[in-house]
Amino acid sequence: ALAERLKTLGARRQVLESAHRRRRAVRGMTCAAVGIVLLAMIGGAASFVRQGQSTRGRETWARNEALPQIQELIAGDNFFDAYRLVLDAQKVISSDPALQEALSASSSEITIRTTPPGAKVMYKPYKQPEHAWVEAGIAPLEKVRLPLGFYRWRLELEGFEPREFVEVVRDPKFPIYTTFPLYKDAYTLEFSLYRAADTPAGTIPIDEGGVLPGLVGLPILGSVQVGAFFVDRTEVTNRDYYEFVAAGGYDKPEFWTEKFMRDGAEVPFEEAKKTFVDQTGKAGPAAWELGHFAAGKEDYPVSGVSWYEAMAYARFRGKTLPTIYHWGRAAHTRFELAEPFSPYIVPMSNFEGEGPAPVGKFAGMGFGGALDIAGNVREWCYTA
Repeated sequence: ALAERLKTLGARRQVLESAHRRRRAVRGMTCAAVGIVLLAMIGGAASFVRQGQSTRGRETWARNEALPQIQELIAGDNFFDAYRLVLDAQKVISSDPALQEALSASSSEITIRTTPPGAKVMYKPYKQPEHAWVEAGIAPLEKVRLPLGFYRWRLELEGFEPREFVEVVRDPKFPIYTTFPLYKDAYTLEFSLYRAADTPAGTIPIDEGGVLPGLVGLPILGSVQVGAFFVDRTEVTNRDYYEFVAAGGYDKPEFWTEKFMRDGAEVPFEEAKKTFVDQTGKAGPAAWELGHFAAGKEDYPVSGVSWYEAMAYARFRGKTLPTIYHWGRAAHTRFELAEPFSPYIVPMSNFEGEGPAPVGKFAGMGFGGALDIAGNVREWCYTA
């Protein structure tokens, strides 16, 4: 009995010791957990302090650095960079009155629609043709806010030819856009896309619309509505024109249907064509020799061509020369008199006085997307 009693007491002692060890383990774990929580709280507090310091630093940057830079950019008409800086500053001082004023002074809300809808709309500053495209969104874009100024635009839609052109995001504070009927819908841009099969090779589409050519010396006769048409993207090259010469174009009366006039009297075709010769007496542009352009000049625009020859060449291609209104529609829009495009396109076109350059060498691009529409050689035009 005594042995049994001692055995029972020993078992109880083992149980108590085991329980004691477990309590110590639990207390140790609890202390460790408290230590981890305490460290986390200290770390969180430090992060919060750093975040507060970072936020205050960003606010200081926005007010003391960004705002003066934005105002300087706006004063220099660099609305593109000003607007992007406004967007950065908005992340920390969105309600700042000065920033709100800068937003209004650097951007405007416009609507962009395409036919068919669904085209990706991209843009970049006109004076920075090397700049990466900035995506504005997928058309239709209703009252999307974009920076003011002249931009190169690109439309892309699967199954359709990509399209590039120039347009303006206009300042809503200009009263002329709200009071002058000619300039209605100044804040709505609409463009059509065409499939490759429907686009003549080497041409670009020009949408229908009103045009009031803002050209020095041209009487302002009012806006003229012009239907949609295609125009050559580049000037006619020597290589292009040589195809007309080589095909015997100068000997085919069907290409020469205009009346030839000299000193007020009509001249027969056979007599008139004797004057359309090169420096060696062969049929062709005045600067050519032996019926051919100079070596290495195949990509240069053809020059030394009379109005009659230009008309004949166009007819040979199944085309016609643009009227002054078609040319004006391709070169600029009806807003030219209110917001001149010349200060933008002239510096980027061939006006250096060193003679013609290969077509497309200069970045100057007309509103419709045609190259060298300013500078290089004289434009062909139907209107006298």
